Amino acid sequence: MQYTGIAEPDKFGPVPWGPLFHAFLIFSVPNMLIVTAIALSLVVFFRSMAASYMGIFMVTMLFLVAESTRENSAAVMINYLIDPFCFTYTKDVMDALPVALKNYGYMPLDAIYWANRLLWLAISAILIFAATKRFSFSYFLTKPVSRKKTVEDNTEFSFSSGFALGSNKIFGIAENLKKVLRLSLLELKNTVRPVGFTITFGILVLMFFGYNMLWNAEYYIHTDTLPITSAMTLTRLPNGVFILLLLAIFSGELLFKERSTNMWEITDALPVPTWVTYLSKFIAMTGVAMLFVLALLIPGLLAQIVQGFYDIEWSVYFNDLFSYHFGWLTYLMVIALAFFVGSLFAQRFVAHIITVAILLFIIVMADMGVIEQVRLMFPFTPGIEDYSEMAAYGTFGTAGRSYNIMWFALSAALLIAGIWFWNRGSMQAIVKRVSVRRTQLHFAGKITIVLLLGVFFYMQYSVVANDHKHGNFKFDAVQDAEDAEYEKLFKYIEVQNQPKVSGVDLIIDIVPDDRKADYSFSMLLTNTGNTAIDSLHLSLKDFVVLHNLQLNAKEITADWYNEKHNQMAFYVPEAIQPGDTAILTGACTFQYFGYSSTDPQEALVYNGSFLREDILPCIGYNADKELDQNRKRGDEGLEKISSRMDPVDDILSLQNIALSPNALMHKTTIKARTNNGQSVSATGAGKPEETIDGKTYSVFETEMPAAMKWQIAVAGYKDYSAKLGNDVALHITYDERHAYNLEHMKDAVDKGIAFLSETLGDYPYSEVRLVETPFYNDEDFYATPNQIAISEKHCWTADGSREKDLSYIYYTLCREVFAQWVQQNMQVADVQGADMILKAIPEAYALAYVQQQFGDDILDIYLEKKQSRYGKGRGNESNIEPPLIYADGADYLEVNKGAMELLKVIQDLGMEKVSETLKTFQYAASGKPAVFKDFYKDLKSMYPAEKTMELVAAFEEVEE
Repeated sequence: MQYTGIAEPDKFGPVPWGPLFHAFLIFSVPNMLIVTAIALSLVVFFRSMAASYMGIFMVTMLFLVAESTRENSAAVMINYLIDPFCFTYTKDVMDALPVALKNYGYMPLDAIYWANRLLWLAISAILIFAATKRFSFSYFLTKPVSRKKTVEDNTEFSFSSGFALGSNKIFGIAENLKKVLRLSLLELKNTVRPVGFTITFGILVLMFFGYNMLWNAEYYIHTDTLPITSAMTLTRLPNGVFILLLLAIFSGELLFKERSTNMWEITDALPVPTWVTYLSKFIAMTGVAMLFVLALLIPGLLAQIVQGFYDIEWSVYFNDLFSYHFGWLTYLMVIALAFFVGSLFAQRFVAHIITVAILLFIIVMADMGVIEQVRLMFPFTPGIEDYSEMAAYGTFGTAGRSYNIMWFALSAALLIAGIWFWNRGSMQAIVKRVSVRRTQLHFAGKITIVLLLGVFFYMQYSVVANDHKHGNFKFDAVQDAEDAEYEKLFKYIEVQNQPKVSGVDLIIDIVPDDRKADYSFSMLLTNTGNTAIDSLHLSLKDFVVLHNLQLNAKEITADWYNEKHNQMAFYVPEAIQPGDTAILTGACTFQYFGYSSTDPQEALVYNGSFLREDILPCIGYNADKELDQNRKRGDEGLEKISSRMDPVDDILSLQNIALSPNALMHKTTIKARTNNGQSVSATGAGKPEETIDGKTYSVFETEMPAAMKWQIAVAGYKDYSAKLGNDVALHITYDERHAYNLEHMKDAVDKGIAFLSETLGDYPYSEVRLVETPFYNDEDFYATPNQIAISEKHCWTADGSREKDLSYIYYTLCREVFAQWVQQNMQVADVQGADMILKAIPEAYALAYVQQQFGDDILDIYLEKKQSRYGKGRGNESNIEPPLIYADGADYLEVNKGAMELLKVIQDLGMEKVSETLKTFQYAASGKPAVFKDFYKDLKSMYPAEKTMELVAAFEEVEE
């Protein structure tokens, strides 16, 4: 990587020549042989370069299908075998390797590797052998000519006496336009008529159909999703790159058709303007592009119908497949690029190479993060991978319209410039063809190019104004530098005594159409320290403006304000003494301006807003703004961290609650309203509506003190209500299109609460609300008092027709019910091991529930997936993997390895004994923050002596 210019050589250390040469031998050499064998043999068999192109395309499509379905394939061995390049298997193996072996180790070669290589090398050998037998110069150079009619030698021809060479011909604009239409149809027929194109189209339809039938949403641990329309249109994304490349190749072939067949001396001499033949070919290619769209549309519809799914959303098909969201309009822009490059360089193969190189360069550089701005990624628009069933494209939809105008203007300019630069007649130097004086393009056309480029550059300016100047976009390096600067400037605040939040009242007006929220708050502050507090430090979320602030009903103003980091400090006129309280009130506005090209800005969207507690001022130092990756910390001159969380003996952090370090357990009241027929769901039990200043607010209040962790969801919801067996009221707030699994979800919550009662105790709340949210949020599930927020990608559209898929709904909702119990009953200390309590314990109980309800075979599916994710996450660890008792919040560790090891403890000791130990631990830690290491000691003390070493290895050691 150091030779790409992407990073400095010291980031990678010495060059591992041995592993590199080893990889070259076991991958590059056989893959080149496989590709070459397929390409050459198909040229021999079909005597056409197009056959070679299509062969490589089909091989690549096999790779795409294998890779894109690998994550959730029920038969992953098939994925490994059908991959011609052995990439899918290699990726899984490499992801699971430790960092040291990734950097300097050799790829382990096992039976699966050899099976893949032998299969594809055998296919290659057969093709080479057959092609060698078939090949001869006479066969290769002589193509059979079929004649539909044979003319006899003695046939006499007669000519009409009315034939006149000197008849008048009309060459006006109207006639030329008619010629464009006639030639377009002719060129389209000539392009799609060959048997090779028909076969290619048929294979594409079959492959896309198979893809839609096999593909499972990667968001699931292991379950099929219903064939909703947005899932069908996703096929265009992993396969779209190669559709673009195919269109680029077809465009070049059609553009140079007369040159390839040596007909140019005749056609270029005809009294027809260049633009007529040029545009007719472009229009023909738009028809070819439409056929490729149909190759995506037809399989999607068939897959839905075959699976008995008839909730077909035609608007989604149209918006995704026919518009600029990597659909038909995007294809037209690539065709325009191919025509321009072909006209500019006037050589067929050079045009192919340059067009493909441009597209691959943009795609690869964007994927690697070298190009961060979408405005440099022709012809792509923002958010094509981020379609939400609830929020559609959100802010990306607004941005996309601007981008479409921008790329359309550029594409039109390139297309018209292609007429100008096209080499008509004998070959001319490029300098002569780009001359302004050249009359091949009318002066009006040249003016049009200038105007279109003006539109393009204006839209570039508009994108920068909306995206950059409003703070909606920052380069990764800039964001890292700002985070590092925040730590350098304000880290001292962390050790200063600051009050903790001990009560919250919030009144909020949410206007989704304006992506705006106006709110006032009242926070009860408590001085839990030993010294008086005479200054108050506040940190605000980006895009939040604080209008006014009062402490104990007295207005206070900032002594200093750092606008860049939204950090401020206030002098407290009457110091808050130890143990005393104060009331902080204020008013804020949270609003996004312009649009974003990279950030979905999920807090405020047109439908599906999801606001969290971070819209309120953070008291003291905001640790969320720190850099936690050691590589980046080193780049920014910060000391590397040994752990993402403070050690278990850190006196200050032991006093903080992991879920809300700047707050105590307290009660929260939220009064919220919105408009446009949308409704509100928030953390806390629902209360009667209240009218304030003539406005009606929905009211939610926590039933008992809880951590400062809450959310507000706003969308056009439907409601489903039921009474559960434990006298708990259930409310399901969902998108009206996603009512497929309501009964299953109700049953899952009911049984999850019953399982909780059997093991740990009563469910802590009188009501529970399940609310659907867009998938943009950081987490897929949020468990808070009375409310469980669930991403639209989970449960709502799961295919519940099979037990193994249905189990996922029960597994996830049982886990979230247990998470609510843990969060409510245990004040977990903000030190290492916190997520072993908050996440691993609920996960382990949910896995035990799956085993109890669905059996060992279903459980093994979950365990296998968790083991795989743990291995991949471990291999990509940016810091150092800690033992489980010192787990520091790595997203791959606690929920995977931690849950699996705790499940083994449950299986070894028994559910009853582990549950009693947990309840005893919870009771002992009542009123003070709990530490997982202490719970582990309790488990270890009762563990069977013969298995203690296994327990120690699992929780206290890290496998090399």
